[in-house]
Amino acid sequence: MSNPLTSLNFAAFSIGGTDMLALLRTFAFSVENEQVDAAGLADRYVVHQVVKQSQSAEFTVFVNGSGGLRASNLDITLWSIGGTAYLGAIRAGSIVATTESRDRSGIADAYQFPNATRTQVEVRTEKLVIVSAPFVESLMTGSISSFNVTATITFAGSAFSCPMSIKSARHSISRDELQMEEVVLTLAGTPTGPSDSSLLGNILLGTSLVSLSAATGGGTYATGTGQTALIDRLTTSFKNAALVQQTGTLTMQGAGTWTA
Repeated sequence: MSNPLTSLNFAAFSIGGTDMLALLRTFAFSVENEQVDAAGLADRYVVHQVVKQSQSAEFTVFVNGSGGLRASNLDITLWSIGGTAYLGAIRAGSIVATTESRDRSGIADAYQFPNATRTQVEVRTEKLVIVSAPFVESLMTGSISSFNVTATITFAGSAFSCPMSIKSARHSISRDELQMEEVVLTLAGTPTGPSDSSLLGNILLGTSLVSLSAATGGGTYATGTGQTALIDRLTTSFKNAALVQQTGTLTMQGAGTWTA
């Protein structure tokens, strides 16, 4: 019996033509068949029949920082909400970008073909309470117009900036713990950055379309010839004393390929 493959057998990984193998932490490829019940009126048992298929990939990668190192909490240089800098009080947070889509495959197509229709962004912030919880207070006492703010997060040379609306805020207090405030912001207009070719820049201001190639050691998963995959979701996570990570989901537009 041959030895099973391990992560050490993973030979290549690229998204959008950019080699990201050294940054890759996790990868998974999924195939799901859409089924309908073909059983007749007098049949006791369900008879599943496949009518369409979707293929997707999930990944987690680190982000390049300075000096050849991975980006960490130390590479975050600005965390501003509504023009006020909170970097010194931030403990954790995330930028979650989602591409809404509709399947535009034809009636005779065997594979789903997701077509982007809209983009949603959510920013979550966990911060220390210094004197007061400003966002909880703002939601309780402020006017509707005051709930619209600009969120700016700069990390590893990438400048994220979006007009946002304060959705919720929570001031929590536990025995023997520091008081914390959790804030959730949702998109309220067109993002202004980043506008580069990074994964975050692509899903925010680009086409949200990329190529994929993943050589697992036993074979290679890839987008089909001349085809792309849609970035459905990208979460950029920040934590105190931790590396910056990006977790994403790609859905193939049509049939992907497997080459042994």
